[in-house]
Amino acid sequence: MTPQIHDFTRPLRLPQDLKSRSVPWLNRANAIFSESMGSLGLTLQSQSLDQNTAWPLETLDSWTGRPLGFRVSLAGSPTILALPNRLAQSLVMAMLGDSVPSETAERELSAVEISLCELTVKTFIRSLIEAWIDESSVSIELQEREPNLRRSKIFRPSDPLVVCRSSVTLQGTDHLWSWLVRMETMQELFGTQTAGPAVTHSEPQRQQMESLVRGMKLPLTVKLGQAQLTTPQLAKLKIGDVVVLHQRTTDPLKAFVSGRPAFMGWPGQIAGKQAFQIETDLSK
Repeated sequence: MTPQIHDFTRPLRLPQDLKSRSVPWLNRANAIFSESMGSLGLTLQSQSLDQNTAWPLETLDSWTGRPLGFRVSLAGSPTILALPNRLAQSLVMAMLGDSVPSETAERELSAVEISLCELTVKTFIRSLIEAWIDESSVSIELQEREPNLRRSKIFRPSDPLVVCRSSVTLQGTDHLWSWLVRMETMQELFGTQTAGPAVTHSEPQRQQMESLVRGMKLPLTVKLGQAQLTTPQLAKLKIGDVVVLHQRTTDPLKAFVSGRPAFMGWPGQIAGKQAFQIETDLSK
């Protein structure tokens, strides 16, 4: 047997017990995703390729060009589903019934195109939920679009990621996309986390850490509402159109902190600016 030398500048390899549980789940989810997209009239073949560990900064920095990212909550922990720009364009063209060229130049996506890609992501999330291998349910929810994938702040630099890559074959062309999940989240999800040694800090270190935490800024996002439109309806949207949301004016809005539900409250304005009055703390 030839020993494998580990590069200690990289995070530890994915534990075998975690891999033995996550691989069947992702394989089944990709198969269900292919079937689900077929029922929507889009023929594609999706399959899970691999899961490797990596540091967040290294992983995010590798996404050059104009990728499309979506924040997805997995068991309450933030993750990112990342699509290359060319895959996003190809999905949109195929969903609208257009032929997909083998080569496409990267460009900014329109709001309608992003919405169609969001429909694809939602279908994949439903496939992950349906493919879940445990008797208990798993919570996976689409949160919002990641505005700048390479500059995302939802992962701590010291927390290793599990990069789950899938291959999508669309009209004869292969594309790769990735799901970025914290290693700790995967371990908690599958119950394979092992307790590490306790870490103690001196009083100056503790005070310095508290000072850093107090100075951190976290994004708070208030969700106005949502609507479901068919693909032709999305394609016909233009400036000036009014979209009726499912959110009733008599119901409070939900606010998210770093992608996690945090508060319920009411919209308003103060000094000519939009405002949000908190009514319920969802963390309690």
